[in-house]
Amino acid sequence: MDSPVSEIMIPKSKIFTISTNDIVNSNLIERIIKHSFSRIPVVWADQKDLVLGFMRPEDFLSLDIGNKTVCQLIIEELIVLDLPYYEFEDAPLGQVQEAASEMRSKAVLIAQNATDLSKQTNEIMRNLAKHREDPSSFVLPE
Repeated sequence: MDSPVSEIMIPKSKIFTISTNDIVNSNLIERIIKHSFSRIPVVWADQKDLVLGFMRPEDFLSLDIGNKTVCQLIIEELIVLDLPYYEFEDAPLGQVQEAASEMRSKAVLIAQNATDLSKQTNEIMRNLAKHREDPSSFVLPE
C-alpha cells in the first residue's frame, strides 16, 4: 500500500519563507544566503499558508533592486516564481509524485484545503499580472 504523503513532509514550522511584503535589501539577501536553500517559498503578504510559488535565491543576487518589495519584483517580472502544486495530506505518495512530475513542479505543498489555496494562488497571480503595464498601480494588502 502507498504511504500517505504526510509521512514524509517537512513541517511548516521548519520551512524558511519570504513574503511578498518583504523589502529586498541587503538584510533579506543575507537571510536568504544564510539558509542556503535551492528554492524558497514566497508567501502572500503575511499569510504563511498561501504560497504563491518558489523562487531561486540566485534570482535576487543578480539584481540591482533598490529596496523594492518582493511583490514589485514579481509584477515587474524581475523574478519568476515556479508555481506550487497543492495536494491533500492523505493523498498517496505515488499519486503525488506522478502529478508533480506531470506538472514539472519542484515542490509539493500539502494542505487540508489544497483546492482553495490553489484557487487563491491562481487568482492573486492573475491580479498581479494585470499591473505589469503600471506596477505602481498595485497596492499591497495591509
